[in-house]
Amino acid sequence: MRRVAPARFRPAARSNRGFAHATAPPGWPRIASAIFYLDAPAAIDWLCAAFGFTVRLRVDGPNGTVENSELDFATAW
Repeated sequence: MRRVAPARFRPAARSNRGFAHATAPPGWPRIASAIFYLDAPAAIDWLCAAFGFTVRLRVDGPNGTVENSELDFATAW
């Protein structure tokens, strides 16, 4: 008997609309993760200095917060 993963764990159907893509757009990773920090500006600085991440996108918010950011590790090499 073949085991099938529950629907919530199955990949989205391949489509050219929405976020389901047969392949990742050029220059984008196939898997992306998210981490939330209490002090995002300090965390971004530390990740870049300690591990060589580069900032792909940073959207600063009010009072020194970061609304969104994207760090890239693949091109840091």
